[in-house]
Amino acid sequence: STDQTLMLMRPGLRLAMFGNDGSFAVGPLSSSSGGGATLFVNATTGKVGIGTITPSELVEIQKGNDGGVLSLSRLDSNNLLATDDLIGSLVFKSNAGDTTQRVFAKIDVNADGTASSSTDQPSRITLWTTPDGSGTIAERVRITNAGYVGIGTDAPESALHVRNTLAIPLIVERTNSANSGIQFENNANTMFAGIGL
Repeated sequence: STDQTLMLMRPGLRLAMFGNDGSFAVGPLSSSSGGGATLFVNATTGKVGIGTITPSELVEIQKGNDGGVLSLSRLDSNNLLATDDLIGSLVFKSNAGDTTQRVFAKIDVNADGTASSSTDQPSRITLWTTPDGSGTIAERVRITNAGYVGIGTDAPESALHVRNTLAIPLIVERTNSANSGIQFENNANTMFAGIGL
């Protein structure tokens, strides 16, 4: 049989199903092929487009003249976030050795203090990966509400705090054969000390 288009319409909204594969689009459609759709699902590939009818990835978000935005929101019943409360998380899973989906890595955003008003919203970001030979994820990087970055520590005490069991926890490397170094400057961009310069 030939492909058919089924369109269900109400003021300001159209739902269209295209062809025999079950693909569909939702939005103020500008063409019978889904142009102008705000949501498009390709039933053959399983790909979902938001703002596009030609998603190249499993999920693709487009916004005209602006960047695509993915928002993760928490609606707190107490209108109050306490320290460590989870705000949003991106979790990366796969099966390994069997069919069970397990967490391999994740990115968390948590309250980093009590968030009590629209002008007091302390937060932090943490990055987690799984060590080789383990099935448990571990925190690797933390950015605190003060902007401090901790690598190997969950309590960074400066702009960059690196903690590791290695004898050399930090390596600065140039991409050519010249020596590399570290330069220390004051707030006038004047160097007052250096290492390896």
